Amino acid sequence: MENVFDRFIQNAENIKETWQIVEFFENEYKKFRDEVGNYENNIAKEQESLKQIRSEYLEIQESIKIAKSELESLNLQTSKLKENVANLDSIDNLRKNIPIRPLEKVDIRLKDGIVVKANPASEVYSKEIVEKYVTSLKELKSFKAKLMDSDLENAKLKNEIRELKQEKK
Repeated sequence: MENVFDRFIQNAENIKETWQIVEFFENEYKKFRDEVGNYENNIAKEQESLKQIRSEYLEIQESIKIAKSELESLNLQTSKLKENVANLDSIDNLRKNIPIRPLEKVDIRLKDGIVVKANPASEVYSKEIVEKYVTSLKELKSFKAKLMDSDLENAKLKNEIRELKQEKK
């Protein structure tokens, strides 16, 4: 407002009629309305961009909630896998404690539902071959356990790599 009156005072020497005063203030009023219109347009644009930012923010919050729920489910799965591995270890320990011995009697079920007991073939293989078989069977079991451990470790590493890639993005 002060600028308007300063300009009016500067132009007062050139103003001789009252219509020139009215024209001067009408021009200033038009300039003022144009500025107000520009401000209102800028405010509307900024409000629109604020609405977009808010909607993006809500979408990001929703995706974070989904990611957290997925993370919780993955944590539950890993805890269940750990329990299963612990159970498998205990099962392997039970299997190790059970001695391997030759069959004594075998149940054979016939088509008509009759169960017949039969004696297994006696010593088809020599004792040396049987001992080698037993030792290789024990080694196979230990290798399977090691393989399961390494598979579990690989799965954990894959999850960590995936998480690191997601964090990087």
